[in-house]
Amino acid sequence: MKKIILQLALVLTSAISFAQTGINTTTPKSTLDVNGSFGTKITEITDPNAFALDASHQTVVFRGTGGTIVIPTASTCLGREYTLVNFSSGFVQSGATLFDRGTGGINGIPTMTVFKIKSDGTKWIELTTETTTVATGSAMVNSPNVDLKPALKFFYMPSVSIDVSSPITGATKSLYGEYAAQFASPMIASSGSAGTIPFFDAPTDLEYYITYYDNTVLENVSISASGVLTYDVLSGASDCSFINIVFVVK
Repeated sequence: MKKIILQLALVLTSAISFAQTGINTTTPKSTLDVNGSFGTKITEITDPNAFALDASHQTVVFRGTGGTIVIPTASTCLGREYTLVNFSSGFVQSGATLFDRGTGGINGIPTMTVFKIKSDGTKWIELTTETTTVATGSAMVNSPNVDLKPALKFFYMPSVSIDVSSPITGATKSLYGEYAAQFASPMIASSGSAGTIPFFDAPTDLEYYITYYDNTVLENVSISASGVLTYDVLSGASDCSFINIVFVVK
Protein backbone atom coordinates (compact mmCIF):
# COMPACT_ATOMS: atom_id res chain seq x y z
CA MET A 1 0.00 0.00 0.00
CA LYS A 2 1.36 3.36 -0.97
CA LYS A 3 1.55 5.91 1.76
CA ILE A 4 3.17 9.24 2.33
CA ILE A 5 4.42 10.33 5.67
CA LEU A 6 3.65 13.58 7.41
CA GLN A 7 7.13 14.24 8.75
CA LEU A 8 7.15 16.02 12.04
CA ALA A 9 9.59 16.65 14.85
CA LEU A 10 9.36 19.04 17.77
CA VAL A 11 11.29 22.23 17.07
CA LEU A 12 12.20 24.85 19.71
CA THR A 13 13.84 28.08 19.65
CA SER A 14 13.02 29.30 22.89
CA ALA A 15 8.89 28.72 22.40
CA ILE A 16 8.19 28.21 26.07
CA SER A 17 5.79 24.78 24.25
CA PHE A 18 4.54 25.66 24.77
CA ALA A 19 -0.26 21.16 25.09
CA GLN A 20 -0.90 21.89 28.74
CA THR A 21 0.89 25.03 27.95
CA GLY A 22 3.53 23.79 27.88
CA ILE A 23 4.33 23.34 24.89
CA ASN A 24 1.20 22.39 24.73
CA THR A 25 -1.91 22.99 26.76
CA THR A 26 -3.29 26.20 28.07
CA THR A 27 -3.94 24.46 31.40
CA PRO A 28 -0.62 22.82 32.34
CA LYS A 29 -0.64 20.20 35.05
CA SER A 30 2.99 19.15 35.34
CA THR A 31 6.62 20.11 34.94
CA LEU A 32 7.68 20.37 31.33
CA ASP A 33 11.30 20.32 30.12
CA VAL A 34 12.17 21.52 26.65
CA ASN A 35 15.62 21.54 25.10
CA GLY A 36 15.82 24.68 22.99
CA SER A 37 17.42 24.67 19.59
CA PHE A 38 19.68 27.52 20.74
CA GLY A 39 21.06 25.32 23.52
CA THR A 40 18.83 26.72 26.26
CA LYS A 41 17.02 24.24 28.46
CA ILE A 42 13.60 25.53 29.46
CA THR A 43 11.77 24.02 32.43
CA GLU A 44 8.15 24.96 32.98
CA ILE A 45 6.76 24.62 36.52
CA THR A 46 3.03 24.80 37.17
CA ASP A 47 3.38 24.52 40.96
CA PRO A 48 6.46 26.48 42.12
CA ASN A 49 5.90 25.57 45.77
CA ALA A 50 9.01 23.86 47.20
CA PHE A 51 10.54 23.43 43.73
CA ALA A 52 14.32 23.06 44.08
CA LEU A 53 16.69 24.41 41.45
CA ASP A 54 19.79 22.35 40.64
CA ALA A 55 22.61 22.20 38.09
CA SER A 56 20.32 20.79 35.38
CA HIS A 57 18.16 23.91 35.26
CA GLN A 58 18.84 26.92 33.05
CA THR A 59 15.69 28.86 32.20
CA VAL A 60 12.79 28.14 34.56
CA VAL A 61 9.28 29.40 33.89
CA PHE A 62 6.79 29.51 36.76
CA ARG A 63 3.02 29.30 36.28
CA GLY A 64 0.13 28.79 38.67
CA THR A 65 -0.45 31.01 41.69
CA GLY A 66 3.04 31.58 43.06
CA GLY A 67 4.87 29.72 45.79
CA THR A 68 8.31 29.29 47.34
CA ILE A 69 11.30 27.88 45.45
CA VAL A 70 14.55 26.50 46.85
CA ILE A 71 17.75 28.12 45.54
CA PRO A 72 21.10 26.30 45.98
CA THR A 73 23.62 27.84 48.37
CA ALA A 74 25.72 30.29 46.35
CA SER A 75 29.00 28.90 47.71
CA THR A 76 28.27 25.49 46.18
CA CYS A 77 27.80 26.70 42.61
CA LEU A 78 30.19 29.52 41.76
CA GLY A 79 29.42 31.01 38.34
CA ARG A 80 26.11 29.24 37.88
CA GLU A 81 23.37 31.29 36.19
CA TYR A 82 19.60 30.93 36.15
CA THR A 83 16.97 32.78 34.17
CA LEU A 84 13.75 32.82 36.22
CA VAL A 85 10.50 33.77 34.49
CA ASN A 86 7.42 34.34 36.66
CA PHE A 87 4.22 33.90 34.64
CA SER A 88 2.28 32.89 37.77
CA SER A 89 -0.37 35.12 39.29
CA GLY A 90 1.60 35.62 42.51
CA PHE A 91 5.04 36.33 43.93
CA VAL A 92 7.49 33.42 43.66
CA GLN A 93 9.56 33.58 46.85
CA SER A 94 13.12 32.37 47.24
CA GLY A 95 12.82 31.86 50.97
CA ALA A 96 15.84 33.15 52.88
CA THR A 97 17.86 33.54 49.66
CA LEU A 98 18.24 37.16 48.54
CA PHE A 99 19.07 38.27 45.02
CA ASP A 100 21.62 41.07 45.50
CA ARG A 101 20.79 44.22 43.51
CA GLY A 102 23.80 46.19 44.69
CA THR A 103 21.56 48.48 46.72
CA GLY A 104 19.81 45.78 48.69
CA GLY A 105 18.17 42.49 47.91
CA ILE A 106 14.87 40.90 47.01
CA ASN A 107 13.76 37.44 48.09
CA GLY A 108 11.90 36.31 45.00
CA ILE A 109 10.44 37.15 41.62
CA PRO A 110 7.42 39.44 41.21
CA THR A 111 4.69 38.29 38.85
CA MET A 112 5.25 38.95 35.14
CA THR A 113 8.98 39.45 35.64
CA VAL A 114 12.14 37.84 34.26
CA PHE A 115 15.15 37.62 36.60
CA LYS A 116 18.60 36.55 35.51
CA ILE A 117 20.79 35.67 38.49
CA LYS A 118 24.36 34.43 38.97
CA SER A 119 26.32 33.03 41.90
CA ASP A 120 29.56 34.87 42.75
CA GLY A 121 30.49 32.16 45.25
CA THR A 122 29.10 33.98 48.28
CA LYS A 123 25.72 35.31 47.15
CA TRP A 124 23.29 35.37 44.23
CA ILE A 125 23.55 38.54 42.13
CA GLU A 126 20.67 39.83 40.05
CA LEU A 127 22.11 40.47 36.57
CA THR A 128 18.99 41.70 34.77
CA THR A 129 15.30 42.26 35.41
CA GLU A 130 12.71 42.44 32.63
CA THR A 131 8.95 42.74 32.61
CA THR A 132 7.05 40.24 30.48
CA THR A 133 3.92 39.98 28.39
CA VAL A 134 1.89 36.84 27.81
CA ALA A 135 -0.25 35.96 24.79
CA THR A 136 -3.16 33.52 25.07
CA GLY A 137 -2.02 29.93 24.76
CA SER A 138 1.69 30.72 24.63
CA ALA A 139 4.40 32.40 26.60
CA MET A 140 6.25 35.30 25.07
CA VAL A 141 8.96 37.17 26.89
CA ASN A 142 9.81 40.80 26.25
CA SER A 143 13.50 40.28 26.90
CA PRO A 144 16.60 40.31 24.71
CA ASN A 145 18.23 37.96 27.23
CA VAL A 146 15.71 35.11 27.08
CA ASP A 147 15.03 33.14 23.89
CA LEU A 148 11.59 31.86 24.86
CA LYS A 149 9.27 33.09 22.13
CA PRO A 150 10.33 30.94 19.15
CA ALA A 151 10.52 27.77 21.19
CA LEU A 152 6.96 27.76 22.27
CA LYS A 153 5.76 29.52 19.21
CA PHE A 154 5.83 26.63 16.75
CA PHE A 155 6.47 22.90 16.47
CA TYR A 156 6.17 20.15 13.89
CA MET A 157 3.22 17.79 13.90
CA PRO A 158 3.87 14.14 14.89
CA SER A 159 4.29 11.71 11.99
CA VAL A 160 1.19 10.08 10.51
CA SER A 161 0.57 8.36 7.18
CA ILE A 162 -1.74 9.16 4.26
CA ASP A 163 -2.91 6.38 1.96
CA VAL A 164 -2.17 7.33 -1.66
CA SER A 165 -2.57 3.86 -3.18
CA SER A 166 -5.55 5.00 -5.26
CA PRO A 167 -7.00 8.32 -6.45
CA ILE A 168 -9.25 10.05 -3.90
CA THR A 169 -11.24 13.27 -4.10
CA GLY A 170 -12.05 15.31 -1.02
CA ALA A 171 -10.25 13.14 1.53
CA THR A 172 -9.87 14.58 5.03
CA LYS A 173 -7.65 14.04 8.06
CA SER A 174 -7.83 15.82 11.41
CA LEU A 175 -4.31 17.09 12.05
CA TYR A 176 -5.21 18.28 15.54
CA GLY A 177 -6.95 14.96 16.29
CA GLU A 178 -3.90 12.94 15.23
CA TYR A 179 -1.59 15.15 17.28
CA ALA A 180 -3.80 15.08 20.40
CA ALA A 181 -4.29 11.31 20.21
CA GLN A 182 -0.56 10.60 19.93
CA PHE A 183 0.37 12.98 22.73
CA ALA A 184 -2.38 11.68 25.03
CA SER A 185 -1.48 8.01 24.51
CA PRO A 186 2.15 7.53 23.47
CA MET A 187 3.07 3.96 22.56
CA ILE A 188 6.08 3.94 24.88
CA ALA A 189 6.97 6.13 27.86
CA SER A 190 10.12 6.20 29.96
CA SER A 191 10.10 4.66 33.43
CA GLY A 192 8.55 6.95 36.02
CA SER A 193 7.06 9.33 33.46
CA ALA A 194 3.53 10.73 33.59
CA GLY A 195 2.54 8.58 30.62
CA THR A 196 1.03 11.44 28.61
CA ILE A 197 2.54 14.42 26.82
CA PRO A 198 1.04 17.86 27.49
CA PHE A 199 -0.94 19.16 24.51
CA PHE A 200 -3.16 22.10 23.61
CA ASP A 201 -6.76 21.65 24.66
CA ALA A 202 -8.49 22.96 21.54
CA PRO A 203 -7.70 22.90 17.80
CA THR A 204 -8.29 26.64 17.67
CA ASP A 205 -5.33 27.19 20.02
CA LEU A 206 -3.12 26.59 16.99
CA GLU A 207 -2.58 27.73 13.43
CA TYR A 208 -1.72 25.12 10.81
CA TYR A 209 0.78 25.46 7.97
CA ILE A 210 2.12 23.22 5.21
CA THR A 211 5.69 24.14 4.39
CA TYR A 212 6.06 21.50 1.69
CA TYR A 213 4.03 18.86 -0.15
CA ASP A 214 4.47 16.94 -3.40
CA ASN A 215 2.05 18.38 -5.95
CA THR A 216 2.47 15.31 -8.15
CA VAL A 217 0.81 13.29 -5.39
CA LEU A 218 -1.71 15.68 -3.81
CA GLU A 219 -3.78 18.57 -5.09
CA ASN A 220 -6.56 20.86 -3.84
CA VAL A 221 -4.87 20.86 -0.45
CA SER A 222 -6.32 23.04 2.32
CA ILE A 223 -6.52 23.19 6.12
CA SER A 224 -9.50 24.46 8.11
CA ALA A 225 -9.19 26.70 11.17
CA SER A 226 -9.87 23.63 13.32
CA GLY A 227 -6.95 21.72 11.82
CA VAL A 228 -8.73 19.46 9.32
CA LEU A 229 -6.65 18.71 6.22
CA THR A 230 -8.60 18.29 2.96
CA TYR A 231 -6.89 16.93 -0.15
CA ASP A 232 -7.20 14.96 -3.39
CA VAL A 233 -4.87 12.07 -4.23
CA LEU A 234 -3.76 12.04 -7.87
CA SER A 235 -3.67 8.88 -9.96
CA GLY A 236 -0.28 7.23 -10.31
CA ALA A 237 0.94 8.84 -7.09
CA SER A 238 4.46 7.95 -5.97
CA ASP A 239 4.85 6.15 -2.65
CA CYS A 240 8.09 8.04 -2.03
CA SER A 241 6.84 11.41 -0.89
CA PHE A 242 6.24 13.48 2.21
CA ILE A 243 4.46 16.55 3.52
CA ASN A 244 5.68 18.89 6.27
CA ILE A 245 3.11 20.40 8.61
CA VAL A 246 3.91 23.04 11.21
CA PHE A 247 1.72 24.04 14.17
CA VAL A 248 2.00 27.64 15.33
CA VAL A 249 0.83 28.68 18.79
CA LYS A 250 -1.64 31.55 18.66
